[in-house]
Amino acid sequence: MIVRSYSASDKEAVMQLLSNLPKLYPGAADWLERTLDLSLEKQATCWLAEEQTIIGIIILKPKGSKLKIANFYVAESARRQGVGQTLLHHTLDEWQNYQEVFITLAPESKLTVMPFLAPYGFQEVAISKDRYRPGYDEIILVRKK
Repeated sequence: MIVRSYSASDKEAVMQLLSNLPKLYPGAADWLERTLDLSLEKQATCWLAEEQTIIGIIILKPKGSKLKIANFYVAESARRQGVGQTLLHHTLDEWQNYQEVFITLAPESKLTVMPFLAPYGFQEVAISKDRYRPGYDEIILVRKK
């Protein structure tokens, strides 16, 4: 497996990898396209894990003194094989430039993602009610310096 930065030629494969995103988040397809464009303009960072195809992605977006993990996803077929850990380790140096790194989670992701992120210092700090649509809350995890 290699980890490399996103390039414009990856757009279709990334959109395919994250094809479930619009089901969870209204407007996600447009958001993803804008965010991928921001990474090409160096206003966000996007790393891809690739074997013969793209199997994982992490997108980081600066928010002042904070850094948001805006998207972190590993293909179901590649889970529990170290892909997520490799992607996170690839970004650790960038985290050092920020007072806080945070990520928001869908409640259905909590049981699998929180134990994965806890060893990196992430803690649940809040729940954002009705974050993307009524009745849909997001869990906010933060890692402070």
